[in-house]
Amino acid sequence: MENKEFIKKYKNFKIETKHLILRPLKLSDANDIYQAMQDKVYSKYIWVIPWPYKMRDTTKFIKDARKNLKKSTPTLIFGLWHKKDKKIIGVESLNNIQFRNKNCESGSWLARKYWGSGLMTEARLEIFKLAFKNLKLHKIISMVIVENKRSQKHIEKFGFKRQGYFRDEVIICGKFRNAYYYELLNKEFNYNKLKKKLLKKNENHA
Repeated sequence: MENKEFIKKYKNFKIETKHLILRPLKLSDANDIYQAMQDKVYSKYIWVIPWPYKMRDTTKFIKDARKNLKKSTPTLIFGLWHKKDKKIIGVESLNNIQFRNKNCESGSWLARKYWGSGLMTEARLEIFKLAFKNLKLHKIISMVIVENKRSQKHIEKFGFKRQGYFRDEVIICGKFRNAYYYELLNKEFNYNKLKKKLLKKNENHA
């Protein structure tokens, strides 16, 4: 896919699920993101999130999301808009999309209030479907800090397989941290089967 075609198609792209609207971030979403990021748990496990987290970090993140869409290896970021609560409750992204090698990296976070609700599963099913079906990617990569057991368990539900252990891979709060390397191939992702299996478990929680 040519970059101009990609930007035109996805700069305002939206996906609607039962409980969410997945859409590009707006500056008006800044307060929702800022409030969620006051929980230090995110900077503990996600190396691109600083601590303390300030409002200027939020506005920079939103502005950078627009710029990153235009790169030769673009990043596609979706805010998770909760229909009932009428606010952004998290983010899911396809980072560093490489059309030549047909792969990208997956990134996400969800406000603590909604942990265990199944909403991130609901969102990721659609984003992974977009990556494999619409963008025709072959592989999605995910890097998870070794101590982040919750995220490891979450991505393994989708069929991600642990392929490596990287020592001193990232720096968080001034310290090197080890990480696991995960991969999911297109042929291993069965959208209909996963949707039936995963969302049925969570249909009463959201």
